[in-house]
Amino acid sequence: MYTGGQRVSHNGRSWRAQWWTQNETPGVASVWVDLGPCSGGSASPSASPSPSRSTSPSPSVSPSASPSPSTSPSASPSTSPGAYPAWAPNTYYAAGVRVTYGGRTWQCRQNHTSLVGWEPPNVGALWLAV
Repeated sequence: MYTGGQRVSHNGRSWRAQWWTQNETPGVASVWVDLGPCSGGSASPSASPSPSRSTSPSPSVSPSASPSPSTSPSASPSTSPGAYPAWAPNTYYAAGVRVTYGGRTWQCRQNHTSLVGWEPPNVGALWLAV
């Protein structure tokens, strides 16, 4: 059983329950919101390190290093999903911050604390798809 707001990972993706649910599979039931690919944190005990997640021509494997040979101070060398943290409810977002949600990148338009139902595609006054 899951209650609204709880998160799970299923088939390499992160999901959030919109309301109470039981025995409903993420990706099949509409109760689940797809938050995008699972990030490479310290959680899941899955054996595969998934080396194909980001196949960059750069020989460096450091996730904090810039994969681009460019020295520009751009804050967004890539707008691919996963390059920014996943959107989450009950989180403070400052204007200009970028997040991923539903496989897309979004930029916060105004400072706010997110709520369930205020997902980026639902509130154009708060989020801009980039």
